[in-house]
Amino acid sequence: MILINRRWLDRTGEVARRSVRAVSARTSVLVALMVVLVLVAGGAVLVQVTDQMRREADGRLDGHTADLARSLDGILQRAASDIRLASRNVTFATALADSPGPLVPADRAAVDATITYLGDRYHADEICVVRASGLEAARWVSGKGVAAVSDLSLDERQNNPAFLPPCRSLTTRSIRPSRTFRPTRIDG
Repeated sequence: MILINRRWLDRTGEVARRSVRAVSARTSVLVALMVVLVLVAGGAVLVQVTDQMRREADGRLDGHTADLARSLDGILQRAASDIRLASRNVTFATALADSPGPLVPADRAAVDATITYLGDRYHADEICVVRASGLEAARWVSGKGVAAVSDLSLDERQNNPAFLPPCRSLTTRSIRPSRTFRPTRIDG
């Protein structure tokens, strides 16, 4: 039989416990360090992926915007051509020449049909026929149709800044399509 000294056994157990504690502390530090490294690496990858996705989305948006701009430019060119053609239409010349004030009923029907056609064709928000004096002779509004005579403005010069530039150059019987009015943006 082998006799084991109790002191020796106690000392050996204490050394083993210290070794386990030391290894456990080192392992804990190593695990904590690994967790920090994984979090930092994951954050860096997330930032890079997010930036790449943002750049790709910006590129797609730029391309889509350019396509829309080309499409809108084509629509505006066709609309300008049709408006120039409509300005040569005897409907407007006759209607505006027949009376200096509101349109006579026979002319009103022809003008209303013409501006309704233009509005529907180009998905316009609003089309107006305005005399040089500022009197609104006819108006078509998308979704509402042709305005009643009682709803027409007596003087567009007071309420509509888009009307002023073409009004300055008009003579009594001239027709001139105006450029699109772009109001100045006021941030406040």
